[in-house]
Amino acid sequence: MSAASSAIHEDLGVVTERLIPFAPRGKTREMLWELHEEYKAKVSRLDDLFDGERLSCPWHGDNDEVVITGNGKKETKKFKCEKWHDPDLTGRDTTEFRFSTFTSHEAYKVYQDFLTEALTLMTTCEGTFEGIAKYLNISKHMVELSEHTMLDYLGDNGKDVIEVDEDPVVVFADFSGTQISKNTGMIMSKVGDNVPYKVCPTMNYMTAWNFVKGLKERLETDDDTPVVFVTDGGTAWLDPIQSLFPDAVHIRQFHSKNTRGIIYVHLRHDGEPYTVRFPWDAVLEEGEASEDAKRMRKRRILEEDSPRSGEKWTELSDEIIVWKGIAKYPRGRRKKDEEEGEGVTA
Repeated sequence: MSAASSAIHEDLGVVTERLIPFAPRGKTREMLWELHEEYKAKVSRLDDLFDGERLSCPWHGDNDEVVITGNGKKETKKFKCEKWHDPDLTGRDTTEFRFSTFTSHEAYKVYQDFLTEALTLMTTCEGTFEGIAKYLNISKHMVELSEHTMLDYLGDNGKDVIEVDEDPVVVFADFSGTQISKNTGMIMSKVGDNVPYKVCPTMNYMTAWNFVKGLKERLETDDDTPVVFVTDGGTAWLDPIQSLFPDAVHIRQFHSKNTRGIIYVHLRHDGEPYTVRFPWDAVLEEGEASEDAKRMRKRRILEEDSPRSGEKWTELSDEIIVWKGIAKYPRGRRKKDEEEGEGVTA
């Protein structure tokens, strides 16, 4: 038995000797099988790249009129597609297109797999360029290419007219907590079935203004249809929404530890702006919560009760307050409980 196999055997022994037996649940087993099938398909595409006799034209995606014109380096081949191609594309006075093993349709499918994998690791696992390149055994340049390709795509899409028949029109908007790179984030929103977004380096007054202005220009509704914005508690949203959608209702949800559970609603009454402050508990039982919402509530309760958190907080003020004007900052926040029983609420 090799050293590697011996090490794996010892690691498996640790699992099998657990007092509580280890056995993946049915859903986990199904997902493992799906992963197996996915990687089997990717390996098959890689095999096709070198085992195929006549590979496919990258423009037409088939090899109907592809002929082999010679051999290249490292067991690769050279091809020519005799179908029609724009001479501006070929760069020659001919409509035929020449390509090689590494520029074939099959090769691009392999590259696509790696680019998708790199982008997935970057966006869902917050991996670094260097770490992803090492993990996938590809160059750092290829990891950067996956990011730039996505940014190019995002820059050219998501700018269509937004037609919404709902009444009221509800706009959910938030700045992405998981950045897609070291210096790039996203404002994501949902308006009806539409998902407008904006790529930006950070969340501030200017990026919020540009995003809300873009919604104003693209949103098509009846003039008397009310608009409701649901955002986080950041102050960057206030001026853009008040200026560009003066009659909209703006609901702000605060998420930091000492303000979580506070809701501010900015609205107009008789042409004057007002702010209503109330705790989330006041509307928590309204409507039917989704399964994801229930799961997150249970998770938060466990986190708050965990002795490992090491911090105690006072209870959130349950006051309902109405101010005339726009209140920017949350009132009735929690404070750290310095000594049990002596904490106060701001």
